[in-house]
Amino acid sequence: MNKKLSTIISFFISFLFLYLSVKDINLSDLFNQKIKVNYFYLFLASVILYLSIYIKAFRLKILLKNYKQLSLNTYTKPILIRHFLNATLPGNLGEIAKPFVLKDYLKKPYFECLSITIIERVFDLIVILLIFGVALFFNQIGLDLSYIIIYMLFFLFGLILFFFIIKNKFIIQLLPFNFLKQLKKGFFYALKDKKQIINLILITIFLWFLLCSADFFLFSSFHILSQILTIPNIIFLTGLTVVAQLIPSAPSSIGVFNYLIIEALEFFFRINNIDFDLNLKVQITSISFIVLFFSILPDITWGFFVFMKETEVKLKKLKSFVKKNKFYKY
Repeated sequence: MNKKLSTIISFFISFLFLYLSVKDINLSDLFNQKIKVNYFYLFLASVILYLSIYIKAFRLKILLKNYKQLSLNTYTKPILIRHFLNATLPGNLGEIAKPFVLKDYLKKPYFECLSITIIERVFDLIVILLIFGVALFFNQIGLDLSYIIIYMLFFLFGLILFFFIIKNKFIIQLLPFNFLKQLKKGFFYALKDKKQIINLILITIFLWFLLCSADFFLFSSFHILSQILTIPNIIFLTGLTVVAQLIPSAPSSIGVFNYLIIEALEFFFRINNIDFDLNLKVQITSISFIVLFFSILPDITWGFFVFMKETEVKLKKLKSFVKKNKFYKY
């Protein structure tokens, strides 16, 4: 797809969902809301989100244990660069940039490094789907047990199919393209033994426990939400943030994120038979923007610092290369 067209589509998606989020309210009211905030909870949520970067780096270190070993701080760099680009550029470009950074560190082909990123996302998806499935058993919406069983059966089928494909030697022989074989090679080295897979699952579960905890403190920071926040509801909101990230919209999934969170919170109020009026709608809309800001705070601060530092290093290397290979005209 043409780059300009994909950018236009990304911004169109965000503007559409932004319009749907605020179409019923006066925009000036968003900035004039007196919302009771627990600043200690906001602080705790921020600390956990910053800490989660190191947990992701540790998971990446486990994934790359069969490659050249680097310091834990080094593994934070591709993660932070990915987060920063996703937070500041449209179309989830950070997902494409991260393998380039890994390629530079590991001296391996791009698609082999891309497989590492894919594995991370797959493990994230597996764990959040599992947690979400467990939360459905305790849901407030009266969902029939048969639907929950069907959901879990599909989840188990997808899980078995995934590990069957990446572990089956016959399938690799059917792959006609070299880049697909590089993907398979990355899968093989990253998931070489059962112990490594178990460690990845455990660290991913712990990571998502932290992220759910961050969302708990983040949403619990607002007194107005105290009547609707339960553990299943928090997990549901965390799942929605994942969905928002998967949609290639404008930077930070703005618009999509806000719309999904606003609709979910409104649903929780209504299902608990709490009066929901326009004033409450304005407040939860304001809250959605505050939550989005704190969610991307590590990305636009720490991520920005790492991105600028890495860019400066690359520019210095380029200038040095140009000077050493400069041609003079006589």
